[in-house]
Amino acid sequence: MDVIANFDVKNVYASETNTDLVNLWNHVVNRTERYALCTHLEALQSEYYATSSDMQQALFLHKRTLFNSMPASIEKSALFIFLNKTCFNGLYRTNQKNEFNVPFGKYQNPKIYEKQLIHDIGDALKTIRGVKILNQDALRPSIEVDNSYFIYVDPPYRPVSKTSFTGYQGFSFTDEQQRELAQNCNKWAGAKILISNSDAGDGFFEELYKGWHIERIKERRAVSASKAGRKPVSTLLIRNYL
Repeated sequence: MDVIANFDVKNVYASETNTDLVNLWNHVVNRTERYALCTHLEALQSEYYATSSDMQQALFLHKRTLFNSMPASIEKSALFIFLNKTCFNGLYRTNQKNEFNVPFGKYQNPKIYEKQLIHDIGDALKTIRGVKILNQDALRPSIEVDNSYFIYVDPPYRPVSKTSFTGYQGFSFTDEQQRELAQNCNKWAGAKILISNSDAGDGFFEELYKGWHIERIKERRAVSASKAGRKPVSTLLIRNYL
């Protein structure tokens, strides 16, 4: 897998279906907007810390309602981070109306943001020549791919149990969509492709990606219905190169 390090990178595309997350990353990349983002985050953190513990849940619910009702903006991106740091388990999930609906996390004095980290990430992204953050998924790509590309695909993972959670944005990524994704990846002839997904042990991905190299690694899970489920699980790394 050393092939990745040998790439002469000219353009980088980071693509995501979550519009709010894409807007947030674009604000982080833009230096002027990044400073405004940090100003909003500082105000949110100060407000949260100044609120008594018995009223923090009400504040969280108010900010969640505000987030769901407002258009894209730097303020909404700040709320995105605030909700992520104060909601249950840092989970992102929406209902069928595409409204963020994760409950309050009940954490004592969580760190809402790290100013220097945001600037470091923004500056690092700015140094990547030609980086573009896109709002699209691998099922409907708009980029013409040739053999000069390296592509990493991280789709919603296939559920491995009845309690597995996959509906992050009001819909589930079905087996049919997994098959459509595999068809797209097989069309990108010549490009070097790496895909991650869950390991159900039923041969589903071995069938989809015949002739590809499949490696199993252990990853720790932070999100689970019970503490017992938050343990290392087998994850597949699927690639079409040595």
